[in-house]
Order: sequence, then C-alpha cells, then structure tokens
Amino acid sequence: MPGEEGLTTLSHKLDVLRVHCEDEGRPFESIEKTVMGPATMRETHPMAMPPDAVPALLEQLEELGIDHYIVPIVDRGSLDVMLNEVLGRFALTEA
Repeated sequence: MPGEEGLTTLSHKLDVLRVHCEDEGRPFESIEKTVMGPATMRETHPMAMPPDAVPALLEQLEELGIDHYIVPIVDRGSLDVMLNEVLGRFALTEA
C-alpha cells in the first residue's frame, strides 16, 4: 500500500465510501477507517518497509482520514523494530 499509487487508490476508495455514506444518510466520520500495512523490518523484503519510512506513512494516512493502522508482526525482530524504532518516536497518550 505505501507509495503514491497505493495512496491514490486508498484516496479513491475513501471517496467512494464517502458517496455511499451520503447516499445512505450516514455520517462518513462515524465509520472507523482502518488499513493494514507492510511489516516494519530493517532487512530488505518486498513485503516490508524500513522503520524510517513509517512515520511519514502514518502522517499521510492521518491526512486521508484513516483512524487505525494495523501492522503485521512477523517475528520477534519485527516486534522489536516496531516498539523501539517506530513507536519510540511518538509520544503515546491516552485516547
């Protein structure tokens, strides 16, 4: 999903959802929008992204109106990367 093509596709899907919501009289904001992204790994892999790329992706998703981002944890190494190299950059606050 990352990359310009993936973000363009996601934006289009959100526009379609927005129209469906309008047709049904449902507030678009009432729907929790979730995407699943690639694993976060230091190693190069076609189904992964480097930890340095995650913050920018999260900002782009937030700008599109995405509420939740699910990242697969494929092994202990990817869990460590997510916890220490990605989440450690963000101030975690209670929602």
